[in-house]
Amino acid sequence: MLQLLGLLLLVPVGLILVQQEQWLGLGLLGLAFVAVAIDAARRQREVRVREGRPGEVQGPTATGGGGSTAEQPPPDASAAAQPPPPATSIADERPTASPDDEFESIIAEATADPSLLRRRPETSGKGPDLPVRRGPAGDGAVTGPELFIEQTRTMMETKEGDPAVLVIELDGMRDIQTVLGDDRTPMVVAAATSRVRDVAADWPVGSLADDRLCVAMMTRPFLPAHHLARSIRSSLARPMAVDGVEFRLASSVGIAQGQEDPDVLMRRATVAAQNASRLNTGVERHTITNPTEVRRRLLVAAALSDALEAPAARKFGVAFQPIVTPLGELAKAEALARWEDPKVGPVAPSEFVPLAERTGLIDPMLDIVMRGAITGCTEWRAAGIDADVSVNLSPINLRKPLLVSELTAAIEASDLDPGHVTLEITETAVIDDGLNAIRILRDLRAAGFIIAIDDFGVGESSLSRLQDLPVSIVKLDGSFSRKLTTDRRSSAIIRATVEVCRALDMTVIAEGIETGEQADVAAEIGVHLLQGFLFATALTVEDVIGDGGHPERVG
Repeated sequence: MLQLLGLLLLVPVGLILVQQEQWLGLGLLGLAFVAVAIDAARRQREVRVREGRPGEVQGPTATGGGGSTAEQPPPDASAAAQPPPPATSIADERPTASPDDEFESIIAEATADPSLLRRRPETSGKGPDLPVRRGPAGDGAVTGPELFIEQTRTMMETKEGDPAVLVIELDGMRDIQTVLGDDRTPMVVAAATSRVRDVAADWPVGSLADDRLCVAMMTRPFLPAHHLARSIRSSLARPMAVDGVEFRLASSVGIAQGQEDPDVLMRRATVAAQNASRLNTGVERHTITNPTEVRRRLLVAAALSDALEAPAARKFGVAFQPIVTPLGELAKAEALARWEDPKVGPVAPSEFVPLAERTGLIDPMLDIVMRGAITGCTEWRAAGIDADVSVNLSPINLRKPLLVSELTAAIEASDLDPGHVTLEITETAVIDDGLNAIRILRDLRAAGFIIAIDDFGVGESSLSRLQDLPVSIVKLDGSFSRKLTTDRRSSAIIRATVEVCRALDMTVIAEGIETGEQADVAAEIGVHLLQGFLFATALTVEDVIGDGGHPERVG
């Protein structure tokens, strides 16, 4: 106060000096006002401290009996000194680098209380369970198989359709745990559960283990279980990021369907999921077989292994089905595996090809078929027949790391140009394997091979997807050809496909041509090439050369 009064005494002095036109007076006057302003600001800060405003010590001013003021001691500030808990986020990897909205509630709970990230057995009584996103009906968090089975039974009693249980294996969780640590792994599981819930909508969702989820649904003709399985795998495959580490969560889905108890369906679906994970097929369906079928499968599997080791002795070879122009000229020939085992007898491809995929024999089978296809094409081209050859690839073949290099080495060891070899892959395989399949197909096309999409038109077909696929040929599924002359919708679909492929500079092949009328209608629509029993089921290389590149119509 005394300092303030001293400064105020300068004010009249300054006024006097101003009247005498002395600049010193003006300076003293300005100094006085500055001092007053500084003193007022200091007093205001002291008042804010005593009133406990943000960032300051809390406590009102107490006046003692002697009239002096004393401030109460500040509270313990140790809490403010403690570092905040680590802010761990799990989010989709998107251009804005912001967390995905669907995980915000999970992130908030986990960041506010890291103890929620530690999953403990329900019987331990030590802390809460991992936070899982609640269902759309507010029915609580999914805690385990017991609740899931109860909800599934209720669904079966109240909903229409054929019940199915899907078990989802979260593949690669061990690697994620190694990289991110135990504290972050439950967050990944919680995020995966949230995504499954979003896709499953009102269907029951359960958690069987840290790396295994389950969904129950009532299937209908327009709502098959494998469509839900594919949607779940696509949702889980979207990029995630934890602590700056980006990854994609692969998954394998097993399906069990029937009128059995939910517990039985869940066990069957678990076996199917394990098979899907082991075989890298993405989705597997569990079917009940009788002992006779099992014995037959074991017998054929053992014989197939021997046949692939000695194909000539066990009569495992390649036949060719013609692919012709509308004028009847041979344009290509599709190499087909054929097997007439001396011990087992004739075995249909529909029996031994799926068995080869399940038993890991599909890669050596491809080697035999590829060598036979290259040899056959080389021979008929040397005989003056200007026709190419096609070879089918299994979805499991696409997951082989050395596929591109091995196929390239096989073609380089021959006199055949890779442009004369078409590699066919089903549309379903591309959808299921996603980016990996597209990457492999692009590498094969870059190596000079021609890529074709087989069985186009089944599953989740989309003409708009064609522009994103590295393909040059589209093979329409035979179901369209068989109804070509009786169903106007099939004709319209083929016509639309031809128009789109023409704009994309792609070739269209109609499979399943069995009658001359079907061939004529397909040619009129604009299909480039035809394939089917009308032009022979399977031919040897000698047959192809003997026909001179003009296979005769059977019917």
